[in-house]
Amino acid sequence: MLSLISVAMLATSFTSCTKSKSSVISEAEKAAITKSAIDINQAFNESKDFKAYVNSYYAEDATVLYPNNDAIKGRDAITAALSSFGSDLNVTPTIVDINGSDELAYVYGTVKMETNAKVELDHGKYIEIWKKQKDGKWQVIYDIFNTSVAMPKDTTKMK
Repeated sequence: MLSLISVAMLATSFTSCTKSKSSVISEAEKAAITKSAIDINQAFNESKDFKAYVNSYYAEDATVLYPNNDAIKGRDAITAALSSFGSDLNVTPTIVDINGSDELAYVYGTVKMETNAKVELDHGKYIEIWKKQKDGKWQVIYDIFNTSVAMPKDTTKMK
């Protein structure tokens, strides 16, 4: 009986310690992340400036995980990877959910990538981990994208 009480007290103290170290992200912070994501993607679609996009959207040491690629780490590598799509790329994310704490947040959404002529290149879903930077701005530190385009049934077409 004594050990059951001890476990209950330990669990209660652990829960209260974890709650005091982290607060739920505010609606204002969610709005700031949403606005940032929309504004940065809109600016990219208008300018096609990959470097400006990456510098605004991603933290300096960010890591992106795209389908069929190794992890891409750092702004220069991310810029090079994105630039390979060429200037005929438009990216349209739709945020489905944002949640987190006072310094870290996750964003779950869907994304459509198409040409300037509205020809779809890919569509899928993503999860990003955003971190509040020292200057108060939110930037992505981890980004993973998965395509929703079905793989060909004939695997010989994958080569």
